[in-house]
Amino acid sequence: MRNEEKNVVSCVNSLAALDYDNFEIVIANDSSTDNTKSFALETIKKNSSKIPIKILDAPTLPKGWFGKPWAVSEGAKQAKGKLLWIIDADLKIKPETLKNSINHLLAFEADVMFCFPRLIIRKWWDWPILFLNFVLRFSFWCSSWLGFKQPPASWGENVLVYKSIYEEIGGFEAVKNFIPENQAFIKKTIESKKKVVAIDANNPGISVPLYERFSDSFRGVLRNIDFRLINFFSFAATFIIISFSIDGLIKFLAGFAENSFLSYGAFVALFAVYLIFSRQPVYVAFFAPILGIYSIIVFMIAGFYSASNKTVIWKDRPVKLDWRKL
Repeated sequence: MRNEEKNVVSCVNSLAALDYDNFEIVIANDSSTDNTKSFALETIKKNSSKIPIKILDAPTLPKGWFGKPWAVSEGAKQAKGKLLWIIDADLKIKPETLKNSINHLLAFEADVMFCFPRLIIRKWWDWPILFLNFVLRFSFWCSSWLGFKQPPASWGENVLVYKSIYEEIGGFEAVKNFIPENQAFIKKTIESKKKVVAIDANNPGISVPLYERFSDSFRGVLRNIDFRLINFFSFAATFIIISFSIDGLIKFLAGFAENSFLSYGAFVALFAVYLIFSRQPVYVAFFAPILGIYSIIVFMIAGFYSASNKTVIWKDRPVKLDWRKL
């Protein structure tokens, strides 16, 4: 956790209420500068009789590390169990989620598993993230249809992994200077020939609130774009779905009004199905061309930032987006 004073209480309370017989909670505080730690300590006192909970302050960030990999690495050292469930402090978990997740891990005979949370939309500036989530999900659909066994990309808020596997591939130290770190960890496990499975998107047992400000939303998307962490198939799927989203607008501007409405209507219908399934506001689908153009702009800015080794401020820390580190 880092600067999660608005979310950490509900997160810890939901973890303490998990319907599972044998687990512990290890909270790694990544040098929070707000009330995150004090709120966490108060919540621990209320729940310590239910489940073992401990909090540790990650030591001063060493050179060559980003904050989250360092905090996760320190927390994993303190964990005693055979399984690690690495989650962000802004998640809210339903009681049955851990049991269901472990059952899925065992059923698929997987080494590592992640699942998509349900996105809690706060303002209109979260709509592009909803759209990008749909784009990522589209790549999963296509990957499944074409028989790919490994997920083409990943989502970063939660990862379930055997501790022995975690240690074998070098833990988060192996991705200590990567942003986004969880996605880099998933890619590392795939490259190590481990079996990775992804649970259906918008898992109702896990939810995450999105951003309160547009600037945070923009930086959040920018921070999580690194095309090294997905395969060529995801590039193709992303290109297809974003092109499809703006196809109607392009045809309209070119003077093909009738065809433009057909293209626009087809994509709106496809996007609307996803929104209904995800329990999100369906009217967002009507803004698909704008969201598609926004995505292209963000991708271009991310490419510029990475090529020029520029930084993005994330939770009061400068983060360099540099693809050349691969």
